[in-house]
Amino acid sequence: MTIQDVRRPAPRGSRDAVISLRDLYGSVCGIDVLHGIDLDVADGEFVTLLGPADSGMSTLLRLIAGYDTATAGSIRLGAAEVTAFPPFMRDVNAVFGGFALFPELTVAQNVEYPLQIRKIPRLERSRRVQRVLQAVGLSRLEHRRPDELTGGEQHLIALARALVLRPRVLLLDDPFGRLPEASRTQMRAELRRVQRELGTTMLMATTDHEDALALSDRVVVLEEGRIAQIGTPAEIIEYPQAAYVAAYLGTPARQPVLLDIRPDKIRIGSPGEPLATGEVAMLGTVRDVIHTGPTTRLVIQLDGGTAMVAVEHKLRMSVMDALGYRQRRVQVSWPDDDVTPML
Repeated sequence: MTIQDVRRPAPRGSRDAVISLRDLYGSVCGIDVLHGIDLDVADGEFVTLLGPADSGMSTLLRLIAGYDTATAGSIRLGAAEVTAFPPFMRDVNAVFGGFALFPELTVAQNVEYPLQIRKIPRLERSRRVQRVLQAVGLSRLEHRRPDELTGGEQHLIALARALVLRPRVLLLDDPFGRLPEASRTQMRAELRRVQRELGTTMLMATTDHEDALALSDRVVVLEEGRIAQIGTPAEIIEYPQAAYVAAYLGTPARQPVLLDIRPDKIRIGSPGEPLATGEVAMLGTVRDVIHTGPTTRLVIQLDGGTAMVAVEHKLRMSVMDALGYRQRRVQVSWPDDDVTPML
């Protein structure tokens, strides 16, 4: 595997760049917080800005959205140079801070509101609202009001309202910061599914490396307003190119799963492999591989429909080996007395 340049601006594959930042500088209250940012984000890509709260991530999103003005450099959205454009002239939508929902409106009415402001015809509004509510899994709650829903469901309303305008780019500033850990895990999966289904280009800022590593095609690690490293989650984990990057990733906490099996006891192999005495085995298909710090999580759809997450330490399974399991039929086995159900 070739270690790629720490400052590489090129997106993966041959897709055209939807966001292109060149030598971008920005300030807050006269204090410089961004220093020469170069970054390309490809069409349909999910890229995460990762760093502490003072790393300049939120300022970078605000510059792209047009809420703040760059002090130097350029911003292009597709073929358009938009550095000096106001927000309404940019094909971008954003979810910043709180959800800003209207408490007196239903879920569907909250999502429909930006379409009404833009005078979209009623039939088209209804069609768009129904499609996006279905995409985020809120169709059954469309007549409820926000105060009747959980924090995670309110987050989905804000996401649906941002997506209903069909922006070319969606910016997300710490979207899971207000959610408890159990809800964060569910919302990561929901956001990943929605982004893949709709193909929207997303740029997210977060201080949480588990959010970044679980969701992203690429991660941009920021340190004091400068890019410390850009790479895929696998590259960032296995080849941190600065001590700061390695230190910031740290050791992630375990995520709750349907069956919690001790990582040092689990064994993933080919269907039909012989079992040791006292082992239990199930067959399934690996649907996804998620890299989080020193471990890799294999999301396995077991025969019969149940999902489970197997956790493998990278000392036993390299990132590249784990990627080879995606969409592969496997036999998952473990000692029967080492299984702890998650209630």
